[in-house]
Amino acid sequence: MMSIRDTWCARVARDLRPRAVRNGTKPRLASKLLACVLVPAAAVLASPGHAASAPSYPTKPVRLVVAAGPGGSTDNLARLLGDRLLPTLGQPLVYDNRPGAGGIIAGDVVARASPDGYTLLFSTSAAIAVAVSLYRNVPYDPVREFTLIVLLATQRHMPISQQGAITSG
Repeated sequence: MMSIRDTWCARVARDLRPRAVRNGTKPRLASKLLACVLVPAAAVLASPGHAASAPSYPTKPVRLVVAAGPGGSTDNLARLLGDRLLPTLGQPLVYDNRPGAGGIIAGDVVARASPDGYTLLFSTSAAIAVAVSLYRNVPYDPVREFTLIVLLATQRHMPISQQGAITSG
């Protein structure tokens, strides 16, 4: 039997590839732009009851909880992905921006949501890996409560200063 994760991931991969190939470039958006993950509650994807209904998923709007404020790079990537997925999903995506606490607020919203596959988390690694390393009281266990659907991109970080602010010697 095919699970929601298998069906959905196959459709995501199929929808992201043609744009990059059509432009004659490597699929950089799907692999190297930002460190973002799309994560649903693991109970949804693992439950046997959903495997039988996988071909009809989704049957209602999907809520995408974005662990960043509107207009930032994470939000922009979520909306670019959402625009590409709309024809495949056949249902609207409802963007729910929940910035703050290094992604913990958004992670908690998804962890507490009904485990039906209709609430997904779009976040950097902050809500998943960093939060549990830095904070004692993270209200969810990302290993137990989330399942990675796809790694979309990575990002390089660099220190930047005003011209002439750093001098040698």
